[in-house]
Amino acid sequence: MNINKTGMEDGFCKVFEKPWKNPVDDRHVGYQLKMLDQIFCKEMVKLFREDGYDGVTMLGGWILEYLAFQEEEVIYQKDIERNFKVGKSTIAGIMKVLEKNDLIVRKSVKGDARLKQVCLTKKGEQYIEQMRQRRNAMEERVTKGLSQKELDLFFQIVKKMRENLLE
Repeated sequence: MNINKTGMEDGFCKVFEKPWKNPVDDRHVGYQLKMLDQIFCKEMVKLFREDGYDGVTMLGGWILEYLAFQEEEVIYQKDIERNFKVGKSTIAGIMKVLEKNDLIVRKSVKGDARLKQVCLTKKGEQYIEQMRQRRNAMEERVTKGLSQKELDLFFQIVKKMRENLLE
């Protein structure tokens, strides 16, 4: 890895090999989480591109999964903003990319043109299946060599850290 931009669409992810000289600094939990997240995201976005979904980010993929999971309910763009705790402009940008890739359609709602119902397309459904397979392969790769006991401990620790931050 180097200090160059990784090419990720959301613009804030950069990967650094050793940003500090002091070897103790890499013992910060936040630093390790960020590095793991960046590497994971970079690899997934590379797979998105290989499959022809240019510009789709990790958050875009999670939004598509959310839409598939909520297939029986009417989902509006504001629901996505609220559920992912992301601002209107960020979600609007992601929606444009997903529409451009023919993965979703946004439909105006009768009675309120400001509301946009978000629906998966057939191509979006195919994308989700393809990405589930890719994500499962990434999960296998990232957990290679870890025992079930180690994975259980990992999930316990992450859950506790999340709870600590939400207190």
